Amino acid sequence: MVPGAYGHQQRHRCGMIVALENAMTPKRTKNILIVDDDHLICWGLEKILSRENCRVTSVNNGADAISEISNFPYGSVFLDINLPDASGLDMISRIRELSPDTKVVILTGNDTDQNREKAFEEGAFDFIAKPFDLSDIKKIIERMFDGLQTLDGLPENPVI
Repeated sequence: MVPGAYGHQQRHRCGMIVALENAMTPKRTKNILIVDDDHLICWGLEKILSRENCRVTSVNNGADAISEISNFPYGSVFLDINLPDASGLDMISRIRELSPDTKVVILTGNDTDQNREKAFEEGAFDFIAKPFDLSDIKKIIERMFDGLQTLDGLPENPVI
């Protein structure tokens, strides 16, 4: 375990944290959690998302995902359906409960109409079938973070 930002512990953190342009203005960073028991999927997503100025954390099961989301503001979660200890479809509502503004993208090798329907009923932002094209991930990130967040998860220009 490695201490991460905001004092929380994490199992694996990979990604680029962009330095602040100046001390008065926080740099906009996209905080993303990847939840997949396939280490190659995590590695590939970490690589592509890091190039997009994302702060990326990967976990391999549902329990660790809930722990991360409970302790750190994520703008997005890329969530596999078939995890060793949970169904990603069943986790969507819990994630939305803990962090209503977090956008959930389902990743699955089991692309059925039933899974798609349930994912969107539960509040998923998008649904991606494996194998996927990395350019599709980039497009989703662009759509997802149209209103980028600062490092602390708050909107860049909050209305007060």
